[in-house]
Amino acid sequence: MISSFRALPLRPSLGLTAALAAAASLALATPVATLAQNTSMTGEWVFSVELDNGSGTRQVSIVQEGDSLSGTITSSRATGPISGWIDGNTVTIVAEIMMQSGTPFTVYYTATRTGETLDGDVDLGDYGTGTFTGRRVENDGGGSARPGTVAIPLHEFVDPLG
Repeated sequence: MISSFRALPLRPSLGLTAALAAAASLALATPVATLAQNTSMTGEWVFSVELDNGSGTRQVSIVQEGDSLSGTITSSRATGPISGWIDGNTVTIVAEIMMQSGTPFTVYYTATRTGETLDGDVDLGDYGTGTFTGRRVENDGGGSARPGTVAIPLHEFVDPLG
């Protein structure tokens, strides 16, 4: 990326070869870091959620188009569509879930993305807050984890609505 290139002053003690090597490494470092942050979130993810009244996991299918996210989220007691957006390394996901009891419920996930992991907060409105971590999982397309990966079973979700 040319705009991220900085000219290095040529010092007699540094030598031309060392100056060119330093300039090349600086020019190459920024595009690689930028590329890592621009990797699409499209795919299968597992969110591990910690709440005051319990913990559990969520299976999340994400589709990224530009900075917008869509998809679905599922636990043992709830499922629904998600929407969201990405702003730099901050990811925001809004889940509009339907509890097994038939009660609609909105959950907000806000996290910092580092590579293939998320680390952030979950907000259940009047029912409290918690934390979560997310990680991308490989999938063979048939709904099961690829050999060599860990399949995480869904744990019982504590329905905050009772």
